[in-house]
Order: sequence, then C-alpha cells, then structure tokens
Amino acid sequence: METAPDLEALRERIASLEAANASLEAANASLEAANQELRRELAARERAEQEIAHAKTLLEALILQSPVPMALASHPDLIVRAYNEACLEVLGSDEREAVGKPLYAITQTWQDLSLDGAKLSLSEMPLGRALRGERTEKLRTRLLRADGSERVIETSGVPILDRDGNLIAGFIIFPDITESVRAEELLRAQHDLALALTGATSLEETLEHCLEALLRIAPADCGGIYLVDETSGDIDLAASRGLSAEFVATSAHYAGGSANATAILQGAPLYLSEAELAPLMTSDQLAEGLRMTAVLPVQHRGRVIAAINIGSHLHDSIPPQARFALEATASQVGSAIAHARANERLRRSEERYRSFVANASEGIYRIDFPEPIPLDLPDAELVARVEAGAVIGELNDALARRFGLPAGVLVGQPAVRFAPDGGERALQLIRAPDRKLANLETTDLDREGKPLFFIENSVAIVEEGRLVRIWGTKSDITERKRAEAERKRLEEQLGQSQKMEAIGRLAGGIAHDFNNLLTGINGYAEMLLAALAPGDPIRGDLEEIRRAGERASSLTSQLLAFSRKQVIAPRVIDPNEVIERARNLLRRIIGEDIELTVVAAERVGRIKADPSQLDQVLVNLAVNARDAMPGGGKLTIETANVRLDEAYCQAYEAKPGDYVMLAVTDTGCGMDAETRARVFEPFFTTKGKEHGTGLGLAMVYGIVQQHHGFINVYSEPGIGSSFKLYLPRVFLEPEPIGVAADPLARGNETVLLVEDEEVVRSLARRILERQGYTVLEAAEAASALLACSRHAGPIHLLLTDVVMPTTNGRELYGRLAALRPELKVLYMSGYTENVVAHHGVLEPGIEFLQKPFTIETLSRRVREVLDQR
Repeated sequence: METAPDLEALRERIASLEAANASLEAANASLEAANQELRRELAARERAEQEIAHAKTLLEALILQSPVPMALASHPDLIVRAYNEACLEVLGSDEREAVGKPLYAITQTWQDLSLDGAKLSLSEMPLGRALRGERTEKLRTRLLRADGSERVIETSGVPILDRDGNLIAGFIIFPDITESVRAEELLRAQHDLALALTGATSLEETLEHCLEALLRIAPADCGGIYLVDETSGDIDLAASRGLSAEFVATSAHYAGGSANATAILQGAPLYLSEAELAPLMTSDQLAEGLRMTAVLPVQHRGRVIAAINIGSHLHDSIPPQARFALEATASQVGSAIAHARANERLRRSEERYRSFVANASEGIYRIDFPEPIPLDLPDAELVARVEAGAVIGELNDALARRFGLPAGVLVGQPAVRFAPDGGERALQLIRAPDRKLANLETTDLDREGKPLFFIENSVAIVEEGRLVRIWGTKSDITERKRAEAERKRLEEQLGQSQKMEAIGRLAGGIAHDFNNLLTGINGYAEMLLAALAPGDPIRGDLEEIRRAGERASSLTSQLLAFSRKQVIAPRVIDPNEVIERARNLLRRIIGEDIELTVVAAERVGRIKADPSQLDQVLVNLAVNARDAMPGGGKLTIETANVRLDEAYCQAYEAKPGDYVMLAVTDTGCGMDAETRARVFEPFFTTKGKEHGTGLGLAMVYGIVQQHHGFINVYSEPGIGSSFKLYLPRVFLEPEPIGVAADPLARGNETVLLVEDEEVVRSLARRILERQGYTVLEAAEAASALLACSRHAGPIHLLLTDVVMPTTNGRELYGRLAALRPELKVLYMSGYTENVVAHHGVLEPGIEFLQKPFTIETLSRRVREVLDQR
C-alpha cells in the first residue's frame, strides 16, 4: 500500500504530466498556427511569383513588340535579359541570341559616342548608368554601328528596384532620332544661310555669306567656293576664307577637263583625309597643313555650277550629321548662287540699261500715275485724269538738259508743266493700235516756258484695262525746227531781198529816165509859175502839174530808199541833236491831240548817218504813229546806248558790239502777229489806198539797213507799238551840219554843163544863166572834152550827169581834171549805178545833186560847191 508521501508524489507527478500535456497542447496549437501562417505565406509567395512571371511575360512582350528600341539588363551580373527587334535595327546588330549574354560581350559590335565624338565607356552609357541606379531622360548620343554608319539616339534609362529597394536591373528606351536631328540641322543650316544671304547685294557677297555659313555648319576653319564656267568648264576660286595666300594662288584655277575639274563635275561629294589628300596636292599646297578636305559639288537644275571646298587645320573629319547638313545645304547654295548670278545679270543688264539711258543721245522718259486710270472712261474725263495725275517717273540726262533742269529735280514733277497737251497725247496713244505711237511730232516747254520740239515714240503700259504708266523716247528736233524756222525766215528774207532787189532794179531802171522827165516837168512848171502873175487863170493848172511831179518824185525817192539805192551822204552826228532839230516838225505832223515826249540819254553815242535820211525816218515813224492814234495818245522818242551780244545779233545778221538805240513808241491800236510780219513790205498798208502808198515803213527799213543797222518791232493789239532802231555807234566827234547857201545868191563863174537828156540840160542851162553863170553846154563826154579844149578862159565847175552813154560822169571828170586841175565837180543823177556811191553811200569828197531837182536846189548846190576851198 502506497503511502501518503507516495501519493503526494504521484499527485504531483500527475499534475506535472497534466501541465506538460497542457504545454504540449499549447505548443501544438502554436505549431499549427505557424503551419497555417507558413501555408499562407507560401501561397502568397506563389501568387507573387506567378504575378512576377506574368509581369515578366508582359514586360518581355512589351519590349519585344514595341516599335521603340528597348533593352533590359540585370544587376549586378550585367546580363542582357531582354531586347527587341527595333533595338537591333538601331544598333545595326544581328546579335539575336544576346539574351543571357553579358552586356560587355555584345557592345563590341557598336559604340556609344558623345555628340562631340568621344567614345563612352560602359558605365557612361545610359544603360550602364541605369545599372548604377542613375536615371537619365532623353540623353542624346551618337551611335557608331558596326558598318561604320552613325545614328543619333535619344536615350531614357531607369534603374529597376525590388520590393526592398535593391537594384536588380536597368531598363532603357532609345528611339532613333537621326532623321529629326538631320532635319533640325538642315533647318538650322538653311536658316543660318538664309539669314546670312539676307544682306547680300552681289554675287561676291552671296559667296562670302554662303562660305561663312558652311564653315559654321561643318564646323571647319577654312574653305572656298569655286564657280564653274558654263562654256569652258573651267573652275575658278571665287571666295575663300582661312587659307594662306600661297595656297590660294596655287588652287585658284582648275582648267576644264583636268582631273580635279572632272572629279568635281562628277557630282558626288568627296571627303578626303590628310593621307588621301597628299597624292593630289603639290608641295606648296601640302605646306598649308590641311588635315582633311570635303569637296561638295553644287548643282542647280541638274547641272554642276559650283563646288564647295571645306577644310580643317585642326580636325581629321567632318561629323556625319554635319556632312548631311552640308550636302543638303549645297543645293540651297546652288539656288543662292543661281539667284545671285541672275541678280548679277539683272544688275549688269540694269547697269547697261542705265548706261544706255544715261548716255543715250535721245531722250528717254517714263510717266507714272498715282493710281491706274481705267481706259473705259469718257475721253474728256480720261484726259482730265491724266493731266491731273501724270508725273515724271524717270528721264535721262539728255532729256533733262533739254528742259534746263537736273533729272533729279524733274522726277516727281507734274508732266503737264512741261507738256501742256499731255492729256490729249495720252488719249491719242491709248486709242492707237497696240497703244503705240511712232514718229509723232510734239511740242513741250522748257523751264522758261520756251518751246521744245521732239519726234516722239511712246507706248502705254496697260494692266487689267487700266493705264499704269507710259514709256517713251524723244528725239530733239528743236534745232532742226529752229533751223527750219530760220531757213524759212531766211527764205522770206531772201524773198524780201529779191523783192527789194527787183524793186531796186525797177526803181534804178526807171529812176534815170523818170527823174530826168520829172526834172523837166517840175523845173519848167516852177519857172512858169515864177513868171506868171498871182491871179493868172492858168496858175492853178500849173500848180497841179507841179504837185503831181513832186508826188512822183517822192514815190521814186521812196522806192530807191526802200531798195537801199538812195544816195546818202553819212557823217558823224549826235542823234539827240537830230531829234531836237526835228521836234517842231514832228509836232506839226502828229497834231495837238498827241503828246510828244523825248527821252534823250545823256552822253548818247555818236552815229554815222545822213541827217536828212534820219529826219525822214523820224517823220515816217511819226506819221505811222499818228495814224495809229486817231483819238489821240502819246508818242515817245527815246535814245540809249546799248551793247548787243552775238546771240542777239545773230537773228538780225548784225555784228555784236556797241549800238545807239532810237525807239519810237506810241500808245495806238497796235498790231497783231500777222501784221507785224508784213509791216516792212513795200506797198503793204492797213490804212487804205487813200491814206498812203504803203512805202513809209518800207522806206524806214531800207534807210536803217543802208546805215548798217537793224530794226525791231514790239507791238500788241490795243497796247501800242514800239519801233526800236539800232545803229552802229562810232567813237568820233560829230561833224558840224553846214549852213545851206542862199539859193538866190548869184555868180559869174563858168560852168561846163554835161547832160545827155536835152530837157534837163536846157532847164539847167536856163537856171544857171538866170543866176549869172556862163554855161558851156555838152550832150555827152566827147562834146564836153571838145568844149573844154576850145574854151580859152577858166572853167570853174563841171556839172555833169553820172550815167551817160559811152563814158560816165566820173570818168569824164577824171579826164577833164587832168587838163584843168582847178576844176570842181558837182554830179547829178536820178540813179548812180555805184559810179559815185557804193550801195548808195557817197564816197568821201563827192558832191552830189539828186534828180529831180528844183530851181532852188540847183542854185544852192552850185553855189555851195563853188564856194568850197
């Protein structure tokens, strides 16, 4: 039997067992819980692994099927885990079994380079940087492929971490952006070139700008542009930079057909290294030290027109993208060169045009309009629009000189200022066939309003039915027209001269016989009147005979004066004195209702003139002025000293120099142009036959001409007339005008009278004998010589006719003077035929009596000659 202690011990043991069992149960429960947790974890891991496997599958599918190049490499073993076909295409690799291979093993077939060309190590590559835990975004690098070609890629790389943040892989995408980079480079190059060409104004500047842009694109430090001659094929350096003068001198020309020229003209770019250059260069060229050269043919419309030479003293090659930009830009350079050449040709053409226009002897002009003028306007409106808007757009110096202003001043001026009928001309041009006018004679005005005459050819430039501008040429015919006018004037002058000559011949032809007849008629009428008592019934008839004879004598005298065959005896006189002596006579002629004013210049010059003829001029002009002022007015006689130049005198066939002007001005009715043109014509009159013969002004003209002067007429209808006489000034002292002898003075001298006309001889003998003279009478020279030889006493005076049969009066006097040296002579004639006068001017020392003469005139002249010492 167990004891109590044993029982206690048993109880304790049971309790311990129960406690142990409880602990065991608790442990079992914990173990079950742990098992359950483990089972849950295993299930979660399995699910995670399945998800990873699925994600991997998805990632691999994404990588493999993506068009963007991608690659995945694990860390730290750098094993390629995934890549795609696009990746191989970019890399130019056929490593299709690269998965599972180390990254460094497959990078032998390509190299990643920086943009400046430096080789990148594996750790510097974007994938290597991702495998180092670095993130990169759009990093541009150059990819040098196995075949030597280059691509530009833009890589983005990310490191891949596990749940614990541990780096387990690197992932990259690297799209090929080569084409877009090339496009950017090309655009940049073209932009730079276009910018450079903006300011180019010549082919030389264009080439310089092109070369500058190309060297920047390359980049390179030297180069040149050669131009190809279209005809010979020669290639010549037109622009260079960075090359020595020695190199340029040896490389400036390549003859057409040479090896260099042929290589360039083949049209393919050449990229030559230093080694490749050596065989092609001379020793002088090698001294330049070029390490590389690129030669790019420049084409335009399928033909090589130039060559670009790019070189470097520093670099061995030109990067591929720069090559692409250079080659692409070469075509732009070709267009720029072609354009510059075209502009150069245009510039030369414009220069030739400008030179032609500037140096053309013909005038060339352009008329512009502020706005085009519709051609369908009514004629009147079109003319008005043209005249209002036409401006001189262009004209050459030849034409500008004709207008008297510089071309720069004329441009922009209203055309109507110089062509008042420009609107009508434009209308005629517009309505002409083909809108052209040829050989049209036009009249313009110079700066002073003087007429200019042209033969004009013009063409209207019309756009869309509107007149835009007018081009034309003008051949100046002003001198021709003036010459024609001058020729016409000379012809008229010649006609006038011929008319005068004809009248002179007529007057001379009749003067001798007619004046002899008038001498007898007038003389015997005068003698009969002197013998009759004042109340004798036949005295009136004799007065009429005498008056008719005097009118006939005056008419003959006027005809001789007009034809400048009137005998004059000029002497040096003061014209102011002549006018003063004639003042009272002129007052009586013009009447009381006309005011006479004399404006005599102080110290007026002397003239050589016949005072009686000058009196006649004043009288005739005063009569003409009186008839022009029937209601009264003012007559002004003025003298002045003037000096006339050659240009002024040329129109009057006068000699330039000093003249005395004698002007007779009235305030009468004036004359129009037609009347002024005929005012000096003989027998021309506006007064009617009852008021004159029309020889008064003709006589004035003839007398002035005979005194080597000329006359101008200034007159306007309703204003008045001014006759300005210009007589040559002489610098001599005036000769005194002698006092006429007393016509009643008698004498007892012996006079030998020689006259072939019996009636004149008989009249003269009776007059002289009545005055107490002894008269020896002869009808011709032989009788006179016989009478002289038979007369024992002295013969004091020979009174002889000038024009006689066989021997003229002057020859007779020469023969008689040889016999009787003391013999004096007085010639008489109605017409001298230049025997004692030249062109009507008496020779010095000649004493002359004009037929028909009166008893008083003959008596006075005989006494004057006899009284001379």
